[in-house]
Amino acid sequence: MKCWPLSLEKLDNGKNLKIIFDDKAEFVICSELLRVESPSAEVRGHGGPKKIIRNKKDITIKKIEQIGNYAIRLIFSDDHSSGIYSWELLYNYGKNQKIFKKYFSDEVIQREQKSPRPGSNYFLMFNEFFNQF
Repeated sequence: MKCWPLSLEKLDNGKNLKIIFDDKAEFVICSELLRVESPSAEVRGHGGPKKIIRNKKDITIKKIEQIGNYAIRLIFSDDHSSGIYSWELLYNYGKNQKIFKKYFSDEVIQREQKSPRPGSNYFLMFNEFFNQF
């Protein structure tokens, strides 16, 4: 699949990345997804198992750098910057945000187990969060 971006911008002080492609697809991808699913060798586990990145709910995108005509590099607020995000990868993240549903539901469950709040329902929190996209 060949897809080309028409527009790319940080939203909400770097909490989200908005991208519009030439097929009129428009996605808002949260920085947490982009960070925990970074295509970097460190995260992907080249040379070992995939590294599970946790506790990045407050991560933001500090800077976006273009890499040739095929990708961007994102510099995050935790200074991670080794992932190269191709246009196709970003399109797939936008189209298939189920990747994030699994991460987020697991992450919320762990947060709730560590410090439960009276009357909290992490499934409600998950649905409310994800429905904004």
